[in-house]
Amino acid sequence: MRKKYLETAISPPLLEYCKRQVHKKDATTSDEDVLKTGDNSLIGTLGEHIFRYHVPDVVFKDRKDFDFEHENGTLIEVKSHKVKRMPHDWHHFLLPDYKIDYVNDDAVIVIVEILEDYSKGWLCGWITKREFAEIAKHRKKGQKQGPNFTYRNDCLEIQYKDLKGFDLDAK
Repeated sequence: MRKKYLETAISPPLLEYCKRQVHKKDATTSDEDVLKTGDNSLIGTLGEHIFRYHVPDVVFKDRKDFDFEHENGTLIEVKSHKVKRMPHDWHHFLLPDYKIDYVNDDAVIVIVEILEDYSKGWLCGWITKREFAEIAKHRKKGQKQGPNFTYRNDCLEIQYKDLKGFDLDAK
């Protein structure tokens, strides 16, 4: 059964707002550099806004170990990345192993994809850090997957089919 990924159009005002947020964090980054390099701060900021749009009952925390706290106390880390096309169940999510902190095993990782032209984003699903650690495949830097892909970092990998969806009818 194919999951429904929650698509959100990224308006020019939202993109400009997120670029301003990135500039506040790092005043040395120009607009051109942010868009040319696919700056991770911009992708992350857009991902957090898309998540907040679909799940409004969270409080923004912006701490090193998590981004949001749900009103029920669940800690949430939003992980965003830039893509060339819409998500599918067979797509893989890679998380460099240095980026996962297992201190809060019950915390939730939320996956968001941002289209490379910054026109759309998708809320793809969520998984607890504990579940992620149990099912993720460990990949080593330099390991090959097929003829066209080599892992650039040691990382953990799951498929989107392993993510849980969001019950947004409860809004």
